[in-house]
Amino acid sequence: MIEARELRIGNHVKHFENGIVLTVGRTVAFKTPTNTIRVDVYDLEPIPLTEEVLLKFGFVYTDDVDNLNRDYKLQEFKIQLHLDVNDFICCNTIPNHIQIKYVHTLQNLYFDFTNEELTLNK
Repeated sequence: MIEARELRIGNHVKHFENGIVLTVGRTVAFKTPTNTIRVDVYDLEPIPLTEEVLLKFGFVYTDDVDNLNRDYKLQEFKIQLHLDVNDFICCNTIPNHIQIKYVHTLQNLYFDFTNEELTLNK
């Protein structure tokens, strides 16, 4: 379940299929590949962040830190994947790294640090 305060316009989330948030409130306008619908915010689900999704956003692999950690970067924004637990960590928040479990969280953090929207590459 997602809280409305976690969402911004442009966030990727899922209902019956993946889509993009158009408006935020108790009811959310949600654009899917086939139509636009209004849904209760509590009916939306977060999209888990995966390495595949990270690459679709344009992040590039930069280095294997060791056998258990892999670094990715988009401009100056750095993410580390902990392979042993499949965990993503934002490295721009030293000394307190932030765990990133969902696509909308990554989008929001990226915007907070760069003041630019993070969009999927086609």
